[in-house]
Amino acid sequence: MNNYNCEFEKTEAGKYRCKICGVTIPVNASMNCRMKHKQAENKPPSLMQKVTNFAVAATAHAAAGNPTVTKEVMQERLAICRSCPLFKPNGNQVGGVCTHESCGCNIQDNLNYLNKIAWADQECPIKQWGKGV
Repeated sequence: MNNYNCEFEKTEAGKYRCKICGVTIPVNASMNCRMKHKQAENKPPSLMQKVTNFAVAATAHAAAGNPTVTKEVMQERLAICRSCPLFKPNGNQVGGVCTHESCGCNIQDNLNYLNKIAWADQECPIKQWGKGV
């Protein structure tokens, strides 16, 4: 049986690395070694799951009054997403998709406000970036 409970240690670069699976993240987040296995698959959620996830996020975003973040915050979130082991680049390298089962969002570098990375009321499913303006 595989051990899926990560044990994080802080690295010299100020990031956190799992002693078990080796995944490195920028913050100490609650997650497990299944991320390493998901990274190997790099398979996004099904279309139906992606639609459901986006509908939930869009509803919450509308209920919150459609708040957005600055272009600088979008750039920071995009950089974090691109460095995440759950990010799968598109073939054209313009953007990619989050392969987390509770996300599946398309992440684009055109930084328009149709990206979830632009919505101030949203956060990364593994807490690599949080809510905020």
